[in-house]
Amino acid sequence: ASQIMTKTHGSRKIYFAIAFLAIILVVALIFAYKIYFPSAYSSTSTRQWVPIEVNSENLPNVLESTSIIHDLPDESLISLIIGESKYILDKYSVVVGELANPDVKLTLPDEYFDIIGQVGICSALVRAQQRGDLGISFSGSTASLAWKYRALGKYRSCLGA
Repeated sequence: ASQIMTKTHGSRKIYFAIAFLAIILVVALIFAYKIYFPSAYSSTSTRQWVPIEVNSENLPNVLESTSIIHDLPDESLISLIIGESKYILDKYSVVVGELANPDVKLTLPDEYFDIIGQVGICSALVRAQQRGDLGISFSGSTASLAWKYRALGKYRSCLGA
């Protein structure tokens, strides 16, 4: 009977560890998501977002001007989909395209082009999360993604974390 209890107790520890790692991965992915939309958020600046017109064509330029894109790790694999428009985010650049197997995949409804223009990427992400409009999926181990995107922790408020 003591062996059965030990196995059950050991299984609980394993499930707890897996759940803990999953939570860390979600937080890391949120940071990665924030990297895609850094122009509206800066951890070291009190700059206010100035509303601009954002559409599928100029979104890459808008996002490239944000600190979150510049803070992405080398070899980041982030996919952003807004409506039917697909973008690849990596350190210093945002290009039109789709990744076959991104570390992080963020999806937003089409109306978020306008919302990003009105309030900035950080506030738009917070709004999307609150409304249930933000889709986030991850691939890879939680621990490796958390380590890879650890520098994005300063953007956690962009997702209400």
